Amino acid sequence: MLTKKYGNAPTRNVFKRRVRALFNNLTQQHSDLSLGVMIKPLKKGVSYQELVDCFADLNKKIILEKK
Repeated sequence: MLTKKYGNAPTRNVFKRRVRALFNNLTQQHSDLSLGVMIKPLKKGVSYQELVDCFADLNKKIILEKK
């Protein structure tokens, strides 16, 4: 859930859709794990590339923890 402070409904929906797609991609890569995340944007207008970078960092941390 995002508050109205993040922006109007279409903006919030775009953010949630992007995060959901990236999370589904991450769970497919690590199907042996049960994952759950809570994401709270720290600023308005987070770009898709910033989200991709954050999920890439999360993926690296998961891989390191598996070792």
